Amino acid sequence: MFPRAHGAWVMFAAPFVVAAGVAGRFDLPAGLLLAAGLALFLADAPLMALVRGRQRARAVRWATAYGLVGGAATAALLVHYRLLILIPFGFFGLAVMGVRLFQASIREDRSAGAELLSLAGFSASAPATYAVLTGYLDLTALLLWALHALFFGSSVFYVKMRVRTVAHRRRPGTQEDESDFGRATVCYHATLAFLVSILAVAGHLPALAALAFAPIVLRALWAVARRPDDLRLWRIGAAETGYAVAFAVLVVMAFRIQ
Repeated sequence: MFPRAHGAWVMFAAPFVVAAGVAGRFDLPAGLLLAAGLALFLADAPLMALVRGRQRARAVRWATAYGLVGGAATAALLVHYRLLILIPFGFFGLAVMGVRLFQASIREDRSAGAELLSLAGFSASAPATYAVLTGYLDLTALLLWALHALFFGSSVFYVKMRVRTVAHRRRPGTQEDESDFGRATVCYHATLAFLVSILAVAGHLPALAALAFAPIVLRALWAVARRPDDLRLWRIGAAETGYAVAFAVLVVMAFRIQ
């Protein structure tokens, strides 16, 4: 049992890659953290299957296997390397997983709030990786967490707006007014642009890192204005992956050359 959405894989991998790039190194403890994070990420599919009552025996086997791998990697990090700084991140990741499973049990795991919470969990791997590689949980680590959460949150609003726009046009009256989510998308991206601009002007964020958000802000505002009715999700997913790669490259460059 593996996550099928390629977008989820991008959201999982990007924080690790960016944090390692900003730190300028990668070592065995970081590899163990990656293994622990990957085990938690992969465990999502069998645990969701269990909550929904599907393929229980198979789901238990896979969840157990992922749990053993994740537990072994975590034990090595805490016992051998004594990276106790990771304990809060571990509790946070487990808490996010618990909330996700509860939301799935009541059929609310596809809501915008549930997805944003999941993204906060994905993004937490950035400060955790940076802390493992540098030994510090400083402003840079927290910025990496916030930047990833804000960036991936953009995809939630953008994709849902595209889906609801097409659904409303095909079945008028069966979905909430498409303009409602359009306004939410504009508000989110306006807030995003304001926050990163303030951080850059205050000197807390490299200007290039702030500019890394420009493509996704512009694509969201263009979509709100034009309301395209082309809903080829594979094309949208490919474009979002491209934006994520560009974001990762620019953020690493920004912090490395500052």
